[in-house]
Amino acid sequence: MFRSLRTKLFVTVSVVVLIPLSALSIVGYYALRRTLQQTMISNMEALGQLQLSQIREFLQEKHQLARTMFSENQELWTWGTQIQQTSDPKVIGQAKDKLQQILKRKAGLGKLVGVRLLSREKKVLAETGATFDKTPHPAVPLLQRGFRVIQILHFSHVTDTTARMVLPLRYHETIWAHLVVEFPFDLHQRFLRKKQGPAFQGMIYLLNQQGKVICGSFDVAHDHHVAGASKLTSARFAAFKNVANSPIRTYQNEKGVSVFGLLLPMSQLRLNILIELPERKAFQPLYEIGQVWGSLLVAVLLLLLVGIAVVAGQLIKPLRQLVGATRDFAQGNFLAPLPPARQDEVGELSLAFQNMGQELRESYDTLEERVEERTRELREAQRFLELLFHAIPEVIVCVDRELRISTANQKAKDLFGDDIIGSHCYHLWGGKKLTASCCPASHVLKTGEPLSEEDEHPNPHNGEFFYKDFFPIRDEDGEVVGVLESAKVITQQKQLMAQAIHHEKMAAIGLLASGVAHEIGNPLASISALLQRIQRKYKEPDLQDAVAELLERCDTISRIVGTLNSYARQKGNSTVPLNLNREIEKALSLLRFDKRLKSIQLHLELGQNLPIVWSREDALLQVVTNLVLNAMDALEGQDGASLTIQTWPCTRGARLQVIDNGPGVPEAEVQHIFEPFVTTKGPEKGTGLGLAVCKAIIDDMGGEILISNSSQQGAVFEVVLPASKQSSPVA
Repeated sequence: MFRSLRTKLFVTVSVVVLIPLSALSIVGYYALRRTLQQTMISNMEALGQLQLSQIREFLQEKHQLARTMFSENQELWTWGTQIQQTSDPKVIGQAKDKLQQILKRKAGLGKLVGVRLLSREKKVLAETGATFDKTPHPAVPLLQRGFRVIQILHFSHVTDTTARMVLPLRYHETIWAHLVVEFPFDLHQRFLRKKQGPAFQGMIYLLNQQGKVICGSFDVAHDHHVAGASKLTSARFAAFKNVANSPIRTYQNEKGVSVFGLLLPMSQLRLNILIELPERKAFQPLYEIGQVWGSLLVAVLLLLLVGIAVVAGQLIKPLRQLVGATRDFAQGNFLAPLPPARQDEVGELSLAFQNMGQELRESYDTLEERVEERTRELREAQRFLELLFHAIPEVIVCVDRELRISTANQKAKDLFGDDIIGSHCYHLWGGKKLTASCCPASHVLKTGEPLSEEDEHPNPHNGEFFYKDFFPIRDEDGEVVGVLESAKVITQQKQLMAQAIHHEKMAAIGLLASGVAHEIGNPLASISALLQRIQRKYKEPDLQDAVAELLERCDTISRIVGTLNSYARQKGNSTVPLNLNREIEKALSLLRFDKRLKSIQLHLELGQNLPIVWSREDALLQVVTNLVLNAMDALEGQDGASLTIQTWPCTRGARLQVIDNGPGVPEAEVQHIFEPFVTTKGPEKGTGLGLAVCKAIIDDMGGEILISNSSQQGAVFEVVLPASKQSSPVA
C-alpha cells in the first residue's frame, strides 16, 4: 500500500507511538481511578472503624461509670426494696424521696442528665431529670448483664443531644432493679465537625436497625426530632442487604447524586454507621489530571510527528545498510560492510555495530571454554552444598506430599539409621503407632504455614527429646510440594531446666522460711507457752474459751509454716487444671508474713470468668511467687511503694500482669533478663535463675512471658497462658 520507505516509517512510527500513548492514557486513567477508589475505600473504612471504636469506648465508659456509681449500692438497694415490699403510702413516699435524693446526688457527681430507677416489673421507683417528660419512653428491655442504648434524643440545639442507656443493677450478685441513665451524647457534634473539616467532604449517619437516621453530620440546631423519626433512608439502607462482596456500595441518594456508601453495623448496640462520599468528590483529582494529560498528549503527538518528518530522510539509507549488516552477522559474517563514518548518531551507531561484530567474533571463539568453566563451578557449588547439608549438627529431612522421607542428612542417618529414606516421617518421630493425621507435617501441607513443636515424651527410637520445626517447600508456582523438617536434640536442656527449677524453688523457699522463722518463730513459741500457762492457772469458762481459740490460731500459724515446708518438696510431672486467681491468692497467703510486703501498697485487680489452664500442681504458684518476690526486692526501702496484680481473659486464654513502681530494669538487661544467671540484684539476694525458671515453666505450658518498663517508672511482667481445649470459664 505504501511504496516509499519514508511513508512507511512515518506511518509506522506514528501508529507505534499513537497506540502506546493512547493505551497508556487509558491504562493510566483506570489505574489512577482504581488507586483513588482504593484510597477512598481505605479512608472510609478507617474513618468508620475509628467512629465505631470511639462510640464503643464512649458507651463502655458511661456504662462503667453508671455501674460503679449505682451497682452494689446498699443504700439504694435498701430504699428500693422497701418500696417494693411495703404498701404503706407514707413509707413509700419517704423511700421515694430518699431514692430521688440519692439519684440526684449521683447524677450530679457523674454529670448525668437524668436517672430513672425501675423495678424488675418495669415500674418507676424514682427518677431525676426533666427530659423523661419531654419525649416518649420506649419499652425498656430487661437485661441480665451488660447494657443497651435504648434511645438517642435531639432537642433545640446540637449540644443538647442526649442518650439513654439501660443496665441491670445487682446487689450480692442478684438483679433487683434496672437503671435508665441519660448522659450528654456529643457524637452528632463530632460528626458535624468531621463534615466541616477539609479532610472529609462526605456525610456520616448513625442509623437504627430499621435504617432511619438517629444523628449525623448535618445541622439540627432548628430541628427537634426523636431518634429514628427523621430522614428515612430505607432505599439506601436496602442496598446493603443480601450482598456478599465488598462492603462499599454505589447508589444514588435522595438528590439523585451517585455516592459511595459504607455501612458498619454495631450488632451489640443495635446501631449502624453509614458513611457516604459523592463520587464526584472522590474522583475530583482524576478529572483535573485528565484535562492536563489530554493537553500534553496532543502536544507530544504533534511534536513527535514533526520530528519524524525532519529526521526520517537522514536515517533511511544508513538504516538499510545496518539491516543488511545485521543479516550478515546472523549468518556468521562479522566483516559485513557498514555505513561510512559520520559525525552524528548514525556514525556512532555504525561504529557500535562494528565493535559488536568484533566482540561477537571473540565471544564465539571463547564461548565453549566459558561454558565448561561455568559447568565446573556449578558442580563445585553443588558438591559444597551437599557437604554443608551433611555437616549440619541438627536432624534435617525432606518429605514429599505422601509424607515419605526423600532426603536426609548425616545426622538423621546417625540417629535413626541409614534406611530411613522412603519411610514415613511420622514413624520417625512417634513410632509405628502414630498415624499420618497426627503428624505436624500433614498440617503444614494443608495450610502452608510453618509449625514448631517440642517433644513431651522421649523418641521411641533413641530415647531423645527433640525440638522440631516444619517448613513448607513450595515450587515456582507457590504450591506446597513437600515439607522440610528440622529437629534439635534438647534432652540435656530439659534435664538441666528441671534441675534449675527445683534448685531455684528451694532457694526461694529457704529465703522465705528464714524470714518467717525470724518474724514469727520465737514469738509464736512464747505466745503458745504463755497461753498454756494461763489455761492451767485460770479456770474461768470465758477465759478458757478465749485461750482455746488463741491456741487454735497458733496451730493455724504452725500449719502455715508446714505448708512452706511441703512447698519445697519436688512434685511430679503430671498436670492438673488450675485457676489463675486462686494460685495468686495462694502465693499472697504464703508471702503475707514477709515484713517487706507490709510497707507496699498492694492492688489486686482480678478479672472474672478466667478460663482453666493446665500445669503441674505447683508450677503456676512458683511463677507468681517469683514475680511477686522480684517486685518486693525492687521496692524494698522505697517510699510510696506500690504493687499491682491484674488478671483478665483474652483470646488466647488468661493474661496476668505484675506491675511495680520501682526503678525498673535497665534497657541493656531487658533482652537478657530471662537468661540463666542474669540478675540485677546483688549476690546476697538471688542467683539469677528465678526468671529463667519462670520462662521455662510458661514455655512448657505453651504460654508467653514478656517484660517492659512502664511509663510511670517500674517494671511490668506480663504472662499469657493458653486455655485448655476442654476448659470452661470460672468465676
